[in-house]
Amino acid sequence: METAQPSAQQVSERHLTIGDTTVEHNWDKAVIVPFIRLKGLWLCKAGFGAGNSVTLRVERGKITLFADPIPPRTVEETKQQRWARFRKQRGNATMGKVTITAEQALAAKTVTA
Repeated sequence: METAQPSAQQVSERHLTIGDTTVEHNWDKAVIVPFIRLKGLWLCKAGFGAGNSVTLRVERGKITLFADPIPPRTVEETKQQRWARFRKQRGNATMGKVTITAEQALAAKTVTA
């Protein structure tokens, strides 16, 4: 039986560098631990929105992230919270920058400098 191959839009690869940081272990000790930072519009395109929770499946040499399902009411509340934050920040431009949500950036047809 032949399985369908995912389209190019469904699968993408990202290459990241694992960094390190310190975490306080006890009041007198700090431990150096690895960390991975993920950010970008690609997360939104892949269904990982700000404020949503994820589940991680961890295996040796492999980490898989799953976007947790969001109840419909929570989705609407999250949209309202984002819009409230956006409206509050819209007038607070800092050094010519305005904060917008990832969804707004993806929906924009053109970007002006």
